[in-house]
Amino acid sequence: MTVLRRLCAVPAAAVVALVVAAPAAAIVPPADGTYTLNEAGVPPAVWTMQSSCIQPNGTRAQSDYSDETIQSLGCVLQLSSAAPSKATREERVLNFTVRAGLVSDLWAFKVENPEGMQCPDGSTAPTTDNYAFDSATNAGTHTKIHGAVCGGQAGMVKTPFTLSFIAPLQPAVIDRFPDQCNYLAGRPSICS
Repeated sequence: MTVLRRLCAVPAAAVVALVVAAPAAAIVPPADGTYTLNEAGVPPAVWTMQSSCIQPNGTRAQSDYSDETIQSLGCVLQLSSAAPSKATREERVLNFTVRAGLVSDLWAFKVENPEGMQCPDGSTAPTTDNYAFDSATNAGTHTKIHGAVCGGQAGMVKTPFTLSFIAPLQPAVIDRFPDQCNYLAGRPSICS
C-alpha cells in the first residue's frame, strides 16, 4: 500500500517529462545495397545506395563520437536509380545518379528532369523531382514540381513511395564509421 501511495504522489508533470524525454530513434544511413522503388503509377526501378561518412572532428564532446545520429550528420548517400529499360519516357526519367543528405531527419535529394512531365499534345516539359525518405521505415515522398508549361498553371504533385531491400552491396561495406578521428589544429584527436 505504501508503494502505491508513493507512486500516486508522483506529480503528473514528472510523468510527462519522462515520456517526452524518451530517446528518439537514431538517424542512420540506410543499409548499403540495392532496393526496389515502389511508387504508384511509376515503373519499377532499382536504387543502389552506399553511404560515405566523414567522422566528426575533435570539436564535440567525447560521448558524441559513439552517437550514430551525430556521426550520420557527416554522411552522404551515393544513390543510383535504374529502370529495367529506357524505352519509354516514364522509364528514362528513373535513370539518374545523385548524392542524398540529411534534411529534417530524412534522406533527401533533388533530380532535374528535362522530360519529367508529359503534355497533352505528346511533348514533354521539365520538372524538379524531390525525394525524401526515412531510413528506419524505407518510406518516403516523391514531390514533382513543374512550372507553367503545357498550357497550364504551375503545379506540384506529392506521391508516397516505399523501398524494398533486395540485397547488400558486393563487396559489402566493412566499416561505415572508421575508428580514427580527424586532427584538429595540428593536435592529435581525442578519439582513436
